[in-house]
Amino acid sequence: MEAASTQNDQGILGRPVSTLPLCRNLGISVYEQQDSQEFWKLLLPELHLPSLVDLYQGAYEGYIAALDGSGRQRKRQETFLDLSLDIAESSSVLESMEKMFCEPEILSEKEGNNGWRPEKGADKVDALKGSSLYASGLPSILQLHLMRFRYEWQTDTMSKINDKFSFPKELNLSSICTDVSKDEIQHTIFDLQSIVVHKGRYGSGHYYSYVRPDIQKNKWFRFDDDRIRRVTFKEVKADAFGGLNVNKTKDQKKKSNFWARLIRGEGRNNYGW
Repeated sequence: MEAASTQNDQGILGRPVSTLPLCRNLGISVYEQQDSQEFWKLLLPELHLPSLVDLYQGAYEGYIAALDGSGRQRKRQETFLDLSLDIAESSSVLESMEKMFCEPEILSEKEGNNGWRPEKGADKVDALKGSSLYASGLPSILQLHLMRFRYEWQTDTMSKINDKFSFPKELNLSSICTDVSKDEIQHTIFDLQSIVVHKGRYGSGHYYSYVRPDIQKNKWFRFDDDRIRRVTFKEVKADAFGGLNVNKTKDQKKKSNFWARLIRGEGRNNYGW
């Protein structure tokens, strides 16, 4: 990656490396559409590198706790390689993670007979169902999967959510984690290093990425197949947050595309969404 992102005197970035041999060895067709998250979870076991898995694997605690004052509860540790974040009801990473780990669901016995049965044969009781994230369960490299595809019950189809969803360059999860000690605070802070962007609709489209090869520097690059170019973090946010042209009418989009082509040229710097 360092070699690929090195700029020469002519301003052209280094020669890309073909992924065809890798795909052939893994039995992956380069002509078949692949979901990036699913591909990653299929690729990782094939590499047979436990130390690599350890970098990405974390754990949180799922729980159900009775609200009748009995103290009855059930806990279970759940491991993960990435965290899937609901973006339909949130507009940022922190907001979505707060809902995921700090706002448990109420299981009410009176509302739809949806209570919790602590033991076999016992009466259902009201309970809290949620998840707790601990600093000790955070991985060295945290991957966040934004759930931009959703199922539409009315039409029995899948659609893509293009709403704006922001994320910081430095993510501090100390307010999300449970019982964080002073010694653990540093372990809850993550620096943004890369973003994978999907361009297109559900079932089709194209993936490209923004990468900061050296986490100590603010040098960002856009990797789009064999096209690699230097970008600013402002450009990264403008594209990767989403929400572009979502609320525009067809006429507004036509005018916007016309001026974009006139100023930048057809197909140049064409970003996602």
